[in-house]
Amino acid sequence: MIDGINNIVILSGGSGNDAVLESLIKYGGYTDKNINIIVNAYDDGKSTGVCREVTNTLGVSDIRKNHYKLHKMLRGDRINKSLIEWYENRLDIDKTFRTGNSVLDNYIVKFFNNPNSSLFDYNNFNVMNIIYSQMYREEGYEKTNSIFSNFLGIKDIVKLNSFDNIKIIASTEEGNIITDEGDIVEFCNFKDKINDIYFVGKSTCGLNKEAIDLINKADLIIISSGTFWSSIYPTLKYLDFYKYLNDSKAKKLWLINSSEDKDTYGVSNVDMFIDLQYLGVDFSGFNILINNDASDILKIKSDIMDDFTVRKALGNKKGKHDSKLLWKAIKEIYGKV
Repeated sequence: MIDGINNIVILSGGSGNDAVLESLIKYGGYTDKNINIIVNAYDDGKSTGVCREVTNTLGVSDIRKNHYKLHKMLRGDRINKSLIEWYENRLDIDKTFRTGNSVLDNYIVKFFNNPNSSLFDYNNFNVMNIIYSQMYREEGYEKTNSIFSNFLGIKDIVKLNSFDNIKIIASTEEGNIITDEGDIVEFCNFKDKINDIYFVGKSTCGLNKEAIDLINKADLIIISSGTFWSSIYPTLKYLDFYKYLNDSKAKKLWLINSSEDKDTYGVSNVDMFIDLQYLGVDFSGFNILINNDASDILKIKSDIMDDFTVRKALGNKKGKHDSKLLWKAIKEIYGKV
């Protein structure tokens, strides 16, 4: 661990924080006692979108993915193999499907008792999405996440930015509108790039006070690599959540992606910096960590970023940072163990 850095908050989606978590846990000596993850739950693509329509709840995907990876990283040989099976597999499911776990199966039955469940097919479907979403409907988000954390033997550290039942749409430079989050993630059009995100739905709860409190108490805040327009940007933009980062006295790190995602195909690190700066993010307290091994478009040098930028060789295996090299870089930036 690094002296003076005990409480770490990671802003991320479901998959882009893999290297960050592994670097902190495997090499940095941190555990789920020291780390919290803040995500939005605006995903409405594929099976997650179906579950949102059936249960009228937020999207479960990023929460489920983070629970799953934390269980594997922290539990080691003690992983719950019978439960992990349902996290990993995508199956063809109908209302007769059962896991063999009476608690989980109870929520599957209730899910298919929802009147509009019959409107959809459940092919290539993750059954845990069904179970989480039905539990969200009945038990609420906080209690459900706590229950699954307990099941998995991890602390309840995956937190929502807000409990508002919101969906996102995107606008492009040519004035086109993308109304489905799944289509935003897969957009891949460098000739008509996404330029903003908007929210559909009413704010009934506001920002999650626990998420704000975590930001206020953090020693280090990491904006993880990840899908920019569905994960990072909406979390920061919704109800001006970025202002709490601006006000935080914590050290702050933004880890730039190693390879282009489809939503930012043809978009440079400088472009994303300008987008966040235009939103209102104050980078004066940040280190922006750029991977020397990244795709060329994500390591462009620019005078407007140079004062905040640290460049390190972080590896690039299928677009992923090397977690050991990432920990070495974090340690060099913020102090020695």
